[in-house]
Amino acid sequence: MRAATSLALSRAFVVGEHKAVFNVEFSPDGKVLVALYEDGAVAFLDPLSGGHHASRPLVEFKAHNDAVNVCCFMSGNILLTGGDDQLIKS
Repeated sequence: MRAATSLALSRAFVVGEHKAVFNVEFSPDGKVLVALYEDGAVAFLDPLSGGHHASRPLVEFKAHNDAVNVCCFMSGNILLTGGDDQLIKS
């Protein structure tokens, strides 16, 4: 029988007026956490902030007209996103 493991989350981020977080991804250097939202927004967060008090995004923008489901980094600092609006954006 496998031993149960648990993961304690110690950071909190303000979602603001967004309905739901659909996905998160770390930048290749681990210095930025990208959050993808149901309303088409993308936010860049500082993964070292948060803690006891919630942290606001470093940058936030409307990337798609519908939910953003997936993202990946290309060439280090280029972010590609894919959404329910059937678009891939950079």
